[in-house]
Amino acid sequence: MFYKIIPGFINKTVGNIASDAMTPDYKGYNSDNSVYRLTSIGEIQFSPDFNSVQILSKARPMDIIRSVPIATSALIISDRLLDFILQFNVPSQRQIFDVNALYKGKSLKYNYFYLYQPTTDFIDFQSMRFFESKFGELGSEVSLDGVNQFNALDEKTKWSIKPEKLILKEREIQYDIFNLHWFGFGYLVSERMKKAMEKERFDGLAFESVC
Repeated sequence: MFYKIIPGFINKTVGNIASDAMTPDYKGYNSDNSVYRLTSIGEIQFSPDFNSVQILSKARPMDIIRSVPIATSALIISDRLLDFILQFNVPSQRQIFDVNALYKGKSLKYNYFYLYQPTTDFIDFQSMRFFESKFGELGSEVSLDGVNQFNALDEKTKWSIKPEKLILKEREIQYDIFNLHWFGFGYLVSERMKKAMEKERFDGLAFESVC
């Protein structure tokens, strides 16, 4: 079993867990190292300006946060959660950048944890059904014989296709966390890592079963 790892929202208690924007005085919008230059695939070739993420005053700092202007292709996590993840089987194609988060006038250190080489090798294309998708609604069925045919599609077409459900080649997966990326599944963690995270009681983590 694998689970999508996401920041949890505790609206009734603390409001949204992180900001919708960088701080008002963020200078990086038009610079060469702007967070708006972050991509979802491929190694980052510059030093992103993560100064600063603004955590809402009605929220509280957690082990995982999100900030809308920063690409959702990575996880923004605490030092404690980062150290924990790196004890497991993690792809070597990764980058980690310091993130400075401001909360009620205080500076808090986080990490941008990015697995820059998403894989489709673990997807069991032969066992899945795919459909055209528009505004979240599934349309006509699409024939995909395998990963090579999917990889040959242009990016716009790839994003217009959705699976009826995700089926993975679980016996071939040697990682406890990996970036599936396509079809909006994001970062998936193994049952082993999920149970260990829950035992450690990391703050703000939520899990969504995907297969």
